[in-house]
Amino acid sequence: MRSRYSFPFAAALLCTLVSTQADAQNAYLQNLSIARYIKTNTNYPVSAWVRNSTGTAFTQFRMGWRWNGGTVNLGPVQSVGGGGIVTGNYLNYTHPVQLNVPTQGAGTLKVWVQVTGDTDQSNDTITITVKPITNWATKTVMMDTKTAIWCQYCPAANTVGNTIDSDPLAVIAKFHANDALSSTSGTSYMSANMNVTFTPAGLLEKGEYGSYTVNSQHNTWETAVAARLLSVSPVTVTATPSFNATTRLLTVPVTANFTFAEAGQYTLNAYILENGVLGAQTNGGAGNNYVHNQVVREVLGGNGGTTGVIPSNPVAGTPYTHTYSFTLPAGWNASNVQVMAYVTRIETGGALSLNATKVSILPVGIEEANALQASLNVSPNPFMDALQVELAADATPAFVELYSLDGRVLAQWERVFAGEPQRFDGLGSLAAGAYVLRVQRGGLVANFRLVKEN
Repeated sequence: MRSRYSFPFAAALLCTLVSTQADAQNAYLQNLSIARYIKTNTNYPVSAWVRNSTGTAFTQFRMGWRWNGGTVNLGPVQSVGGGGIVTGNYLNYTHPVQLNVPTQGAGTLKVWVQVTGDTDQSNDTITITVKPITNWATKTVMMDTKTAIWCQYCPAANTVGNTIDSDPLAVIAKFHANDALSSTSGTSYMSANMNVTFTPAGLLEKGEYGSYTVNSQHNTWETAVAARLLSVSPVTVTATPSFNATTRLLTVPVTANFTFAEAGQYTLNAYILENGVLGAQTNGGAGNNYVHNQVVREVLGGNGGTTGVIPSNPVAGTPYTHTYSFTLPAGWNASNVQVMAYVTRIETGGALSLNATKVSILPVGIEEANALQASLNVSPNPFMDALQVELAADATPAFVELYSLDGRVLAQWERVFAGEPQRFDGLGSLAAGAYVLRVQRGGLVANFRLVKEN
């Protein structure tokens, strides 16, 4: 069989006989889990779904990856128990070698799968552009989901969505399909951007230029979000809503500010979400008192977002702002209403959410909270057994907490920051993975995402 790769290592990449199966196979890759913007000099895992399109089950495969035409990293033969990967099924596999790029600049990541007897090599490879950057902003991961009160499988997916949303660096929006919580703008947006008939459904980061397909397997959503929590962003996005309780007029300035600017097509958008909405839910187990959260009430920027605010050649450090206005209906509880705003980059293959934020429409101290966030710096990142935390000096005690991504508090401290960094020890026993450090002081909150290495 002729190799689909042509480079000096071709001999190593000829489809090695890793199975004794005689039947034709059609393995392919889907949902490559790696950020599109990453930090330089930082390890990133390369993961993807290895799937079976047609043919009998395959019980062995190999995955490889290559960065910018450099070293070929061909993984070991991976055996699959339980009868192998059957038609339509998948295995989420992480390559043992991680990606680490020392210099800034866009590069090409090629990832492929090899299975003996695979007669269709057109779907074996995923090639994407990844951009290591040195001037980056903290990233908030975004996920759109489709749900319905008549959907028997949606309560379990809603629970997953609630868990994802509890992470301070992840936001989720739930679009309702053909039920009492649907909206005209939400239905139109869902049709244009998700375009699937099944529920539940999840779309991560606007589809990552088409490489992440709308996914009904809600048990995989948390893992996919966790992989993106390691990413960074080239832009900050802030929303500072004001609400007139008498007229119920909501005004929302949304601002994008680039830390790493590059030419492209960009849009702004914002959803109005409501939490704590009581209603019916098939298999919800609460009669008409099922609690619906993150309900999309309105899409302020329409199906394609607001164009013309961010120029095609944005300038780093220059704020780009658009203000949305909307009058809340009397039946919506303003205390439970939030605005979720985000910046999208459009390319030929689709779209990517660069960054997002979510704030209540009755906020307190937004500017001061942003200042606290801006003053927070934590190092090293990744860390092993200790952290050094820097925060603007203030005589008010700060409460510092380390959270797992599922919301568990793993460590707590109370410190006064007087202008010198504070050291936090005793973290060596934590498992490798992603964590969030939360600092609360004077009623304000700042968050910092961290990665633990062994």
